[in-house]
Formats: sequence, structure tokens, C-alpha cells
Amino acid sequence: MSDLNYPDRCVITRDSDNVDEFGNIIMTEIYNGVCDFQPSGISNQSVIVYSDVVYLPGAVMTEDNDHIEITTATNRNRKGIVRKVNDLGI
Repeated sequence: MSDLNYPDRCVITRDSDNVDEFGNIIMTEIYNGVCDFQPSGISNQSVIVYSDVVYLPGAVMTEDNDHIEITTATNRNRKGIVRKVNDLGI
């Protein structure tokens, strides 16, 4: 693990090919642990486009369209979809 601070918690899941008895897609958990959430966004009048960044402490095989749920250190919750994955060497 690097020397960076990871004050937040993240759960990353992915759609599986399986469904439950009610027809709901069963999600596969990819990662559940610490992360560093960096909120960001652009607003133009009444439209806001979020471009948040999440740093993970190690290599996690995330993919585009994975689901992510973040709980910040101040106990705020944020849900989203992974749109871009970068593997940064630290």
C-alpha cells in the first residue's frame, strides 16, 4: 500500500449473468475497502456534470460500467458508474 491517505470506503460491483427468483440481476462484488474520493464537477446554469475521481490503494480489476458506492469519511454517500479506468504507477 502506498503512503497516500485513504479516508473513504468504496464498494465496486459488476452485473453478473445471473438473476434471482424475482428477475433482479445479481451483482458480483469486485472491491470492498478503503479509497480516496475526490469530488469534481462542472456546472452550466442548471446542469451539473460530475467527474469525480476515486483512488484505490492497489490494483483492482475495475472496468467501465461497474457500479460504485462511496461512503466518505464524513459519512456522505455517493453512487455512480465507472466511466474511465486509469492504472497509475505509484
